[in-house]
Amino acid sequence: MARYLALKPYFVRGEFIGIDELTHLHVLPGQPGGVLVAFNLDKERQVSREVVVPLSQVNLSRKGKVQVEGAEFELKGEDVVLRLKIPAESALVVTLRAAAPGPPTAEAVARTPRKGRGTVGG
Repeated sequence: MARYLALKPYFVRGEFIGIDELTHLHVLPGQPGGVLVAFNLDKERQVSREVVVPLSQVNLSRKGKVQVEGAEFELKGEDVVLRLKIPAESALVVTLRAAAPGPPTAEAVARTPRKGRGTVGG
């Protein structure tokens, strides 16, 4: 229930995008990220399939890091390819969001210009 409550704005206020009969995406206009829901109606077998979601459809880009929960994924060009494994008679919920920026690397810090320390006119 806690997961549903955390994602509720996507389902209640979000835009519904039908990918196919068993897969749909919920996005909040102007907000990065989205929630993909995929169903498996087979009574006996797990279903594996790939779903391609354009990053622009979930307001994300390759310039930032993408975080996916609920499926394996790969970035290909301007798309995220989700590898879904859905148990029999189940639904799979996958969240896509911008990953929180981590600490800068030592290389990035070394390239950062410094102002005002020991310089004239800076």
